[in-house]
Amino acid sequence: MMLLFALALFVALPCRAQAQAQAPGSPDTVAVHSGSLTLHALLWRPRGPGPFPAVLFNHGSYSSPDMITPDEPAAVGPLFAQHGYVFLFLYRRGVGLSADLDSADGDLMASAGQAEGKEGRNRVQLELLDHEALNEAVAGLAYLRTVPRVDPHRMAVVGHSFGGAISLVLAAQDTTLRAAVSFAGAARSWTGSAQLQARLRSAADRIAAPVFFIHAANEAG
Repeated sequence: MMLLFALALFVALPCRAQAQAQAPGSPDTVAVHSGSLTLHALLWRPRGPGPFPAVLFNHGSYSSPDMITPDEPAAVGPLFAQHGYVFLFLYRRGVGLSADLDSADGDLMASAGQAEGKEGRNRVQLELLDHEALNEAVAGLAYLRTVPRVDPHRMAVVGHSFGGAISLVLAAQDTTLRAAVSFAGAARSWTGSAQLQARLRSAADRIAAPVFFIHAANEAG
């Protein structure tokens, strides 16, 4: 499925003079500033002179019992770099390399659900989608635009689950993006939140760039 991500963007964002496969190196660990937070991310770069298109990856929501593992970014970063993309895997607050920064979004939603039921969880999810989580993704794009050899006019977002929802809202807000991929965007929350459905449909209506929607047959939700 991750190959579909790369192929979809490879069509949407052709690389001038970079059509040949690139051998990716090890990622750099970088700092991304979002308001008062210093988030961390993994950055893969293709070999070659560039300029390269760039991709921001928005991961799904995670909570303390089910945290992200290193093999997840390792499954996508080298693949995109091999196809000629600079690739940023941003860890939002409370997750992975940014685990020391407050609570993860999954924990925040779970806490609200325990205190207020489904309505509380849905409310917090929408607040994150329109504010903190979105702001962190915006900061990730801003960082990518400063990376040497990145073509700021050829940038895209890819996201999974809650990250797929973030990618849609971000693509509706940032009209300079050239493509977006949403893999099972908000799949587990869709049927339980009419407000989320309305928010994402509104975002999709305002996206000018091509969007690739993927939902695997065995995806939960």
